[in-house]
Amino acid sequence: MAGKMKIGVIGLGDIAEVAYLDNLNNPRRGYEVAYVCDIKPERLKWGQGVVPSATATDDLDDILKDKDVNWVFILTPLLEHAPIARKALKAGKNVYTEKPLSIDFDEAADLVALSRKKGLYLASAPMMLLYPAYGHVRGLLRGGALGRVTSARVLVAHGGPNTWEFKNDPGWYFKAKMASTLPPLPDLAIYGFSYLSHVFGPAKSVSAMATLTVKERLIDKVASKGFKPYTIKPRGIKDNVVVNIEYGNGVLASIVANFTAGGYWPDRFEFYGLDGTLTMPYRAGHVMIQSNLPPHSKPAGLHNLNLRGKTGGKKYEGVNWGPIIAEHLKKAADIGAEPLVGRDFTLHIIEIISAAMKAVRTGQTQKLTTKFKHDKAWGV
Repeated sequence: MAGKMKIGVIGLGDIAEVAYLDNLNNPRRGYEVAYVCDIKPERLKWGQGVVPSATATDDLDDILKDKDVNWVFILTPLLEHAPIARKALKAGKNVYTEKPLSIDFDEAADLVALSRKKGLYLASAPMMLLYPAYGHVRGLLRGGALGRVTSARVLVAHGGPNTWEFKNDPGWYFKAKMASTLPPLPDLAIYGFSYLSHVFGPAKSVSAMATLTVKERLIDKVASKGFKPYTIKPRGIKDNVVVNIEYGNGVLASIVANFTAGGYWPDRFEFYGLDGTLTMPYRAGHVMIQSNLPPHSKPAGLHNLNLRGKTGGKKYEGVNWGPIIAEHLKKAADIGAEPLVGRDFTLHIIEIISAAMKAVRTGQTQKLTTKFKHDKAWGV
């Protein structure tokens, strides 16, 4: 599978515009956008404007029939990923999807089995664990900088997709058929699931509870031509979720994910050990640590962690996911390794989501069964 990536990008909505397409086409570095695909003419026009060399199409089959295309990037709304991934795998394409691959464990397991049978890569966001600073912090935690880590807390929350400006109508986030009954799980909590499993390894059990807090939402911050504001009363969904996870070695974690945070407080990860504490915002630029163990015990008290040379430079500033994931996937193919966000890891994260949903429905803690091991080629 080594060599150049020729990518078909499927879905040209807000996530493609904000995080992927602008820097994804870079033939000199070995990845090229060969197709852009969307069913909306205005989004297709935008996509071709960003990558003029790409072929624009509203038909997925045009991409799947092209033998030169060896990767598809699926950037469609939450619950559309799995059906497209299945068609792409059957057509012999390697697949990367935005989060999540699926919210249904059996469906995801079938896709993992299909990818393995076909000898293809299957990977999924979130990919922030690829950030150098996140890798550095993982090394500190696993290396004993806080002593034995006993617990973690993650906050991933905002006021909801209706609270900032979109190019496309975000009302689908509040519809169960398009975003699940617990949309903060696959949209937000998944960041915590992904990084904590990267740090601690496979989770053992999950409990969760959720509620619908905001019973009516105004959808008015949409920039598309002709859009008319409207109100929506979410039916069959809950917008405020807390998940508790048990990992190995007695580690417990709590993840708060919601669309109910009226003010802005940066998403963050907090880790607590027998000999210290570490806190890291999502952008990972201002990690703080307090430790009783040298060399992190100086200066005394909570202080900024020196990440000089550990942030990865401008490529890792802001939201620039396209080239980051493309370079990781290309390297995986070049060295014959399973991506860090590859199929077994992805399946485990989906099992956590699925188990959390069941825990909310039943009020019972759910035991997990899947495992994963990062490929030794990555040295982590």
